[in-house]
Amino acid sequence: MAPEKLEEPQKLEDRAWQLIEVAKRSAGTARGQALMKQAIELLKQAQKLGDNAKTGAKIEPVKEHYRLWLEADDGSISVPLKIECMADAFWAAEALAAACAERYASFELWRGWRIIYGGATRNCTFTLDPSLALARATQAELLEQLELLGASRVAVARSKRMLAMTELLRQKLARTDLDVSFVEELNEEAALQPKKKRERSG
Repeated sequence: MAPEKLEEPQKLEDRAWQLIEVAKRSAGTARGQALMKQAIELLKQAQKLGDNAKTGAKIEPVKEHYRLWLEADDGSISVPLKIECMADAFWAAEALAAACAERYASFELWRGWRIIYGGATRNCTFTLDPSLALARATQAELLEQLELLGASRVAVARSKRMLAMTELLRQKLARTDLDVSFVEELNEEAALQPKKKRERSG
């Protein structure tokens, strides 16, 4: 039984990659966006299960290094992403690619020396859907990279889309001082309170 539990994170990740491949074929559509959302949620589950397994086995988790490449016919730029979770890295890559779509035609997300995601920037979306449970640190990292691009001399710095997205994310973070993961813990605790009260009264 133990080996099956260890394989579960890999099965979830494999399923996520299958959804991503299907989503690429439906890029720019509501179905494609829904599939990408499902894939991100599966990757988060896989990472959480994998981290728990490593903790139980006393194995130090390996930090991932992500880098986004934005490409056009006349040049390219790379953006380092200080993000630990693969699902969050996918979201940040989509958001940055969408912000830079007026200047760059395609993007590639690298983890170490391997390309793990890519496509046409015109098909990318930027969403702050609360159901994605994005870490505040990830959102702050994206905002920092958007601001760095905005302050740079590259042509994308003049993009109205990027400026609008930067301001939207800045306002969102200003309203959200707590990390999403901490808010989830508070919600779980609140949901348990009625049950605890019934147990005490019983």
